[in-house]
Amino acid sequence: MRKFVYSVILIFLLLTGLFSGYYLSGAERMLLPAVVCGTILYHAAMRLFIGGVTGHNFCTNSSWFQEKPFEKELYKRLGVKKWKAKLPTYSPQTYAVSTLSPETIAKTMCRNEVIHELCALFSLLPIVLGFSFGAWWFFVSTAVLGFFADLSFAAIQRYNRPRILRLVRRQQKHK
Repeated sequence: MRKFVYSVILIFLLLTGLFSGYYLSGAERMLLPAVVCGTILYHAAMRLFIGGVTGHNFCTNSSWFQEKPFEKELYKRLGVKKWKAKLPTYSPQTYAVSTLSPETIAKTMCRNEVIHELCALFSLLPIVLGFSFGAWWFFVSTAVLGFFADLSFAAIQRYNRPRILRLVRRQQKHK
């Protein structure tokens, strides 16, 4: 997955530069391709950047990460259990129960939840550009898609974490 993300960033960086160059040299019809490629570049690079600057030392006992009373029912209605395995994982090795402790995995889940929540918020930023470029429908649609995509990944973290924390508690009991 890592190679894929870096490839997407590189490809859309090159395409954005190419289309922007043509647009700046007078080919006005190249504005839309430049904007589309630039927006895709933003969404990919922003996620990589946020993942890179987010710390690693999260406390699983923080109230933010505790399961809320409405969550079980919400995730049941959303069918998280059915579709969670179908979404890609950026670093599957960070969830390997065979090599990592459940406590480490729980902390990783907290970190990744925060990353996806931040990405969801930053996904909405390009809407502001819609007013500058006039293609607001494009910016709103990509922003909303990015927003809900990241919230779905955050939901997976919140859905799975209580199960991992139960395993942590069981292991602590046996010690």
